[in-house]
Amino acid sequence: LVCNDAENYHVRLVDGTSNTNGRVEVYFSGEWGTVCDWEWDRNDAEVVCRQLGFARAIRPLHSSDVPNGVGRIWLEYVACGGDESNLHECPSRGFGQVSTILCDHSYDAGVECSESAVVPGVLNLQVRLVNTDDPTLNNIDGRLEILYNEQWGTVSIVDFDLLDAEVVCRQLNLFAENIYFSPFDLPADVSFVPVWLDDIECTGDEANIGLCAHPGLGSTYATHSLDVAVKCNSTNVLQDFDIRLVDGTGSHEGRVEVFFGGEWGTVCDDFFTLQDADVICRSLGFDRSTAFYYNAYFGAGTGSILMDNLDCQGHEEELWQCFFLGWNNHNCFHGEDVGVSCYSPHVLPPNLAPLSVRLVGGLLPTEGRVEIFYDETWGTICDSGWSVQDAEVVCNELGYPGVSTPTTGSNFGPGSGPVWLSDTVCSGDEERLVDCHFPGWGSNFLSTGCDTHNRDAGVICETTLGEGAVRLVNGRVEGEGRVEIFHRMEWGSICDIFFDDVDAQVICRQLGYPVEGARAVHNAIFGQATDLRIWLRDIQCHGSEEQITDCMIPPWGEVGGCVHAFDASVICKVDSTEYTNGDLRLVDGDSQAEGRLEIYYRGIWGTVCDDGFDRNDALVACRQLGFADVVSWDDSFGQELPAGPINMHSLRCIGNESYLIDCPFEDDFSLYFCHHAEDVQLHCADVVAPRIASVRLSAGYVSGEGRAEVLAMGQWHTLCNNTINRAAADVFCRQAGFNGVKDIIVIDPLFEVAADTVPIFPDSISCSGNEYSLASCTLTPMSLEGCQHTYDVALRCNRDRVHPLSVSLQHGEFESEGVVFVLNDGTWGGICPGSWTGAEANVVCRQLGYEASYLSTTSEYFHYVSPSNGTVWLSSVSCTGLEERLSDCMYDAPVNTTCTNNLVAGVVCLNASGPSLPNEGDVRLVPGPEYGRVDVYVETLGWGSACGFFWTFENTQVVCRHLGFAAAVEFGSVFFSLLDFGTGPLVDYECEGTESHLNECTIYTGSFCSHFFDVWVRCSETELNTEFTIELRGGNASYGNVYINYEGASGPVCDDFWDIADAHVACRQLGYQNGALQATSFSSFGTGTGFLLDDVECQGGEERLDLCYHGGIGNHNCFSFEVAGVICDTSDYNPPPPPLRLVGGETENEGRIDIYIGNQWGTICSADWGLADAEVACKSLGYTSAQTYDLGHNAPFNGGRFPGGYGLPILITTVGCLGNENNLHQCPYLTGEDITNCDHNNDAGVICRMDDGTGVCTHGDIRLTGSTIERRGYIEVCIHGEWLGVCEDDWNLVTDNPVACKQLGFDHEGIKTSSPSWKRPLTLGIGEFFCDGNEDHLTSCGYSLLESCSGDPVGLNCGTNLMPCPANPEVRFGTISTGTDENHNQFESLTCDVTYEPVGASMRLCDHSNGEWTAEDMSCQPISCVDAPTLENSVEPTYEYPDDQWPALSYYINVSVSYSCLTDYAPKGIEWMVECKLDPTTNTGYWFGADNLPPDGCIYDEAGVAERQRLEQQRVGVAVGVVIPLIIIIVVVVVILIVVLFFVWKRRERKKTEVEDSQPVVYDPDKDRVRDFLEFGNPLYSDSKEDDEFISSI
Repeated sequence: LVCNDAENYHVRLVDGTSNTNGRVEVYFSGEWGTVCDWEWDRNDAEVVCRQLGFARAIRPLHSSDVPNGVGRIWLEYVACGGDESNLHECPSRGFGQVSTILCDHSYDAGVECSESAVVPGVLNLQVRLVNTDDPTLNNIDGRLEILYNEQWGTVSIVDFDLLDAEVVCRQLNLFAENIYFSPFDLPADVSFVPVWLDDIECTGDEANIGLCAHPGLGSTYATHSLDVAVKCNSTNVLQDFDIRLVDGTGSHEGRVEVFFGGEWGTVCDDFFTLQDADVICRSLGFDRSTAFYYNAYFGAGTGSILMDNLDCQGHEEELWQCFFLGWNNHNCFHGEDVGVSCYSPHVLPPNLAPLSVRLVGGLLPTEGRVEIFYDETWGTICDSGWSVQDAEVVCNELGYPGVSTPTTGSNFGPGSGPVWLSDTVCSGDEERLVDCHFPGWGSNFLSTGCDTHNRDAGVICETTLGEGAVRLVNGRVEGEGRVEIFHRMEWGSICDIFFDDVDAQVICRQLGYPVEGARAVHNAIFGQATDLRIWLRDIQCHGSEEQITDCMIPPWGEVGGCVHAFDASVICKVDSTEYTNGDLRLVDGDSQAEGRLEIYYRGIWGTVCDDGFDRNDALVACRQLGFADVVSWDDSFGQELPAGPINMHSLRCIGNESYLIDCPFEDDFSLYFCHHAEDVQLHCADVVAPRIASVRLSAGYVSGEGRAEVLAMGQWHTLCNNTINRAAADVFCRQAGFNGVKDIIVIDPLFEVAADTVPIFPDSISCSGNEYSLASCTLTPMSLEGCQHTYDVALRCNRDRVHPLSVSLQHGEFESEGVVFVLNDGTWGGICPGSWTGAEANVVCRQLGYEASYLSTTSEYFHYVSPSNGTVWLSSVSCTGLEERLSDCMYDAPVNTTCTNNLVAGVVCLNASGPSLPNEGDVRLVPGPEYGRVDVYVETLGWGSACGFFWTFENTQVVCRHLGFAAAVEFGSVFFSLLDFGTGPLVDYECEGTESHLNECTIYTGSFCSHFFDVWVRCSETELNTEFTIELRGGNASYGNVYINYEGASGPVCDDFWDIADAHVACRQLGYQNGALQATSFSSFGTGTGFLLDDVECQGGEERLDLCYHGGIGNHNCFSFEVAGVICDTSDYNPPPPPLRLVGGETENEGRIDIYIGNQWGTICSADWGLADAEVACKSLGYTSAQTYDLGHNAPFNGGRFPGGYGLPILITTVGCLGNENNLHQCPYLTGEDITNCDHNNDAGVICRMDDGTGVCTHGDIRLTGSTIERRGYIEVCIHGEWLGVCEDDWNLVTDNPVACKQLGFDHEGIKTSSPSWKRPLTLGIGEFFCDGNEDHLTSCGYSLLESCSGDPVGLNCGTNLMPCPANPEVRFGTISTGTDENHNQFESLTCDVTYEPVGASMRLCDHSNGEWTAEDMSCQPISCVDAPTLENSVEPTYEYPDDQWPALSYYINVSVSYSCLTDYAPKGIEWMVECKLDPTTNTGYWFGADNLPPDGCIYDEAGVAERQRLEQQRVGVAVGVVIPLIIIIVVVVVILIVVLFFVWKRRERKKTEVEDSQPVVYDPDKDRVRDFLEFGNPLYSDSKEDDEFISSI
């Protein structure tokens, strides 16, 4: 007995905007996990919301609505019915049974719930409608009552609407019509009639009123005056056997659902045919079906599957009249729900042409009333003037050529709707009726009576078409189009599954076209024939047939799985224009340099699919079109899509091809799907000039000199002597790896002259001198007149090489591996790995002096993630693989950027201590050794992958033989495994299986493939049981179709000559000793393909089916409906034991235990796996005893010993052996759906032993395990026949290390290390060794054993000496932390103070092999802002630096800048200040206040300037009016004063003269001297002290 513990199945909502929405997570096995949203619908959401206590779900949420989760994904394909109380009650694949490749966290499901609470346990409420006025209307029209707690009560009309009424009426199998206040009387004692509900909120989809949102039963305060009454529509009562089509694009198509027993249910698609679909469509009112669909094409239904194994004859009126297994009797799940598409001339298919005609009301498709579609409405044609010529045009338009008879007077019944046309006049040659003459649409009738439908016109088309006639429809030119075939007087399309060029040749021959160049085109490229049936699929022609019906074809109409999206098309006629194969053009672009890319291929223009299209492809196309470079490329989503073919997909150009058609590509679309929304849209550079891809110096005698040559348009060119200036020569030399140019010289006679076949570059090159390469310089077309090779340019470069884009490898364990860093502008930075392949890796390794690359990878391989503030110089690099340096490859100018997930490119190069140099065609399995992705080595391009698109078991055999294994086990797609996709080139192989090396197989290097088709294989070191085995499919273990398994292939047996004697042999081979009860035929248990056996004729006594006479393995002439089957007698069942194998062990006697059941290898779940089970497994493998091993949670990606069987099914679980059985098949175990709670972390494993103790190891041996590198790994020591790991707690690095490495054969002492990717030892059994360092073997030291170890195992690296690194100098404004990482490498980490940041690296590791750090000394500097904001037309800003220790204009934190406008600019008088501040969220600087600066700068103040000028003019006027008169007055006053003073002076002089004349003359020497000085300027001189005093006094 197994009980469900509902308490362990909790659900919660995470990362929502409230507690009512979010990502759904379920709790199981002690861990929360998410739910995949595949088929996640409203029913699932209802259950989750109800389980969480909410009333209902508002909507289910899908991946785009909720954030991605982390951790486990517990459930997928949840299929709730909607009434479950707990999510774990819903059907699903089981907890943990999830495909993590197809369903990752980007598909997490969520819900949004109503905030209304739900009453626990109230799900199904019984309802009734009570009508006291007319009891006959009870349950149709009356007061709504619900039964709760065994008592009927009413419902309030508050918030009750028609959606709520729809739920009520649906419970009564009716449709809602109206709601109103109840007028009906209640019982006399109303106290016994409660009001149970109000405020009900239904969506209208609920199956029961109890599932709607409501505040709770009995919680309302409403009175009976508000009771609601509901009226349902009794005319639409659902009856048993009603049918509906659900989830289609219209009422004419969808999933088939049948009403029976009060519920809607689905129909299973087992044995469903076109006759069944016809009956369904006719019962719904359509004329017939056009297609049917398997595998829940319209989505999986819910609820019951009511019908299975339908078998209609086609004439039945109702579906229930057909044979089926009985109601609810089936063996199906909802993934097998059938759908149909119906057709009726009265129903317009969704994409019918806007103008079309049809025939209605006839007994045959070739006759009826003519109706025409106009203005989105079908209408009739009046018979006025209706003639034979008119009828011929209609019949020809409908595809019925031949004699046509017009009918009048509504011979096929009157139509409806408008009468669109009358008095049509056709000549008979028109292609369509609307091409004929007529007065106009609608009411322009020339005859009376045309305004009614009594004169509707009709036709009878007596077609000359024979059965199987074909035509091409919707082609752009003659000879192309969708293929339609005529059968039973009706046109239909052909499904393109397995439709190929050979079939197209027959179509073209039948139509009278040449067969040469005939092409089959897939995916309805010329439109879908949605209004027609699909008549045929799986056509098999030889190519010589005269018409398509001469080919092998299945029964007409049996086209299960086909839809009109797969309508086949053909191109017959080759265009005879002047175009040549491979010509290109750009169509529908805005300029000649852009548009949709089209290529002329095999006689017709077609588009290019963008799958795999990259820059190399775009570059080749642009160059072929005459442009210099590519600007961008994209798909055509959102563009107007063309008709016609898609000519190629999966282009894989290297980049140096001259023509796009020279690149590898694919043109086979039979198994590949592209549509016109994926057409390449290309935009090329407008400058029509060649781009220079690389440079070189040729014919020089020493390094750094020679003839200058450039690579352009895929060819090397010389340069004419007037092509290049000195700046360009400088760039040339730097690009070539030298430090600029020394001399520019003419080549002759110093160097060898180029051959005449070498072209001369047609453009002149002009550089500024600062470019990284000539590709960045300006190219100008020039005349080559006068240029010849004797005048070619030669250069002498400065020989001190600079290596532009110098590279280094960091963070690897060896100098030959690591993350790739390039040096630019003095700083090392990474490369984004988006386009990183083996070609680029080869160039890096070659530049560093290694032979080639061993592995191109990302930094994740080296446990390194680029820090968020780290430097990444290149977003992408594109190399051909032939370049000598990375700088010779194509790349954009270095700009610091970021990469996805902060991962950068890495590489492992080949050197003496690494892997040996691979040869062309070498093979490896990744991760290996027995299982992994198949990688192959291609010369010059490095490691790539084998294409798995057409991979066979024969190829697998050759790979395993090449790698030295004894046998091939299986192969599969990497897409459906947990392996990583490969990188680099792709190679396709076709092997016979006997080759010893892949290079001996047929190789298709130009074939279609992508890394989505990478293949994995599993090999075995022991021979496998290749016995011819059989199994039953489609039934159960004792009955079903017979399939054989032989040498890795599997296929059914054909029923030709199949009888009871053959069935006896088959059943006995399966272990049923009494043989068969019945031999079945005609695919009784389902159709099949890939037949391996035919014409079997047994006598009945043979032991195996292959010992009977048969037509040979793989030879057959059978159809899918001819599978042979058996029903075996189960009275005596003794099956043969299944084969076992051990996988992933260090030795052949240990590993994961795999079992072979049903033609497939699978694993065993370790649930209840014990020693008795392991003993039986080892016994069947030839050993005598076992030590059990349970992987537990230690899968290989988490450090487990044996790899989990990822990619394999888990075939059995809960094995219960007693120990005395001979094989596991004799033990009880569970299979199939009983396997729950198992994943490959729980695969069972064993270690087998022999009685003599052999089979494990020799005492004292040691080994390193877990790592792929020989000298690295966890150490294990063999102690008495058992490998034991060593606990690291007491391991002595000084004394134990030398002994271990010496015993392993290494010279160095080594270091102690480990890696999370290494597989851990099985048992940590050794506690301590007592070595002094001189012993030769660890067991010579003495040791102690232990029962448990709390630490990790000891890991060693025996190839490295330990050297310390010097400490970082003391750091201002920061602190240095030191320690060792998980690999015991010394590291230093820098933490800067607040407002400071590291200069360069903030952490560095010590390279203990040389004692050097991986980065320079670390220091801190202030966090700064970018350049200060600028303000147009402002005064020079002023800066204020709070700390003068840092250089000016380093805008560090707290620096402020002030701004003001110039004199004539506004606003005036305002000073703005911005300040550099710290953003603590990003730890970066920003300018605070920058938003306050005028966004347009200071603006010229025209009004202010004009006002100032006016005031100045006014002031000048005032000056003129006031100052000048004042000056005149002053002058007049001065003149008057002078005159007055003059007369005063004259008067005084006159008086003075009169006085002097009246006085006697007395001589005074002093006065004479003074007078002389004053009057004549005679100098005063001194003869004595008295003279000096006299002079001074003066």
